[in-house]
Amino acid sequence: MINFKTFYKSRISDELLLEGGTYGHMSHFWDNPDLTFGEIKFLIKEALSGNLDFTEKTDGQALALTYKNGRVGAARNKATIKNPMSAEEIISIFKAKNNPTVGTSFANAVRDIQTALMNIPEDKLNDMFKNGSVFMNAEIINPGSKNVFDYGNKSLIQFHGATEYDVESGKMIGSDRSLSKKLYTILKNAGVLNQKNYSIIGPQKIEIKDIDFSKEISNYTGKINRLMKNLGLNDSSTMKDYLISKWKEFIISSGKIENKDLIDILANRWAIDDKSVNLKIIKSMANENELDFITQTDSNKVQQYNNLLSELSSIILDAGSLLLKNVKGFVASNPNNTINSISNELDNIIKEIKTKHSDDDKLMTKMKSALERLDAIGGKDRIAPLEGVVFMYKDRIYKLTGAFADINQILGLLRYSR
Repeated sequence: MINFKTFYKSRISDELLLEGGTYGHMSHFWDNPDLTFGEIKFLIKEALSGNLDFTEKTDGQALALTYKNGRVGAARNKATIKNPMSAEEIISIFKAKNNPTVGTSFANAVRDIQTALMNIPEDKLNDMFKNGSVFMNAEIINPGSKNVFDYGNKSLIQFHGATEYDVESGKMIGSDRSLSKKLYTILKNAGVLNQKNYSIIGPQKIEIKDIDFSKEISNYTGKINRLMKNLGLNDSSTMKDYLISKWKEFIISSGKIENKDLIDILANRWAIDDKSVNLKIIKSMANENELDFITQTDSNKVQQYNNLLSELSSIILDAGSLLLKNVKGFVASNPNNTINSISNELDNIIKEIKTKHSDDDKLMTKMKSALERLDAIGGKDRIAPLEGVVFMYKDRIYKLTGAFADINQILGLLRYSR
């Protein structure tokens, strides 16, 4: 019998804390349910035409920093937006999660920012951070906890922009990219950018090379138009409309659910986390076979979500990877060495998995899926010396990336399976 008490239990805050949740992160295009297809095509065109104000998205650990009640605090999930973590709390939490290196890295960043902010008048800090409702999005770059890209021996805290939240609900109110530049300038003028553990840097401006991408823009636009047509969508349709349509298509094609109302309820629940229909009603609407399908899908909904998103996300990531191969001004200490190092590490990991772990079906499937996605946007030829770029559009901070996510997944396959 299905246990409906745990049936739709969300990923608990422990996971968000380790993965970063949405706090300190910028949005992919598909993360904004209200972004329209017309806007997606517009942003791809503007990006490849060099008309957006880009800064670098560095490959560090994301952390959101604020100033509340006289001290610096950090957030990585909804609970810590309301009650920002002190350096000591960060160490304790990450020690309990068997990840003390990251905990120490974050704690030292909080301490360094606390020391730096002591040089700014209290009233100015309260005006900037609104006593804990405004968080500075930061990347913590530490050679001891390197992800994919090599920044040499630099230990850096990089500001990307600021986000204001309703601290009670944890919901985002708006973003202000200019605050990161403002804070960096204040700290620079005070002569406190170099702290005990880290150096503080501001947004790294990225410029696109002077290349005519009109043919590629037309190609991406055509692919998106065909995708829209197949789903009965138009330029005014949103990401929310797309996801609901894809989930409905998946549920109907499974042949497992016959009740049209239940199909709508499940599509909305899985696509946009709409839980307006409670579990008792869902239970009463479904027979035992339908409940089995619902349970199985729900247990794998993150993977299924990615599968349903992939047709659109691969177009966006393809455009992003093309952009990243043709920009200048990034932080990486040696761009060519970085690309070669990542390529060689990929080859070594793939070879090791194929020769030593070929009997691990789960590991092999994960690698195959990541390689297929990577090949879909050009394979290793699209490896770039930076994770992505960041820009502001309609009061929201977006990131445009390319091959990074799949490269990162492949490189971490053995690390996290051990």
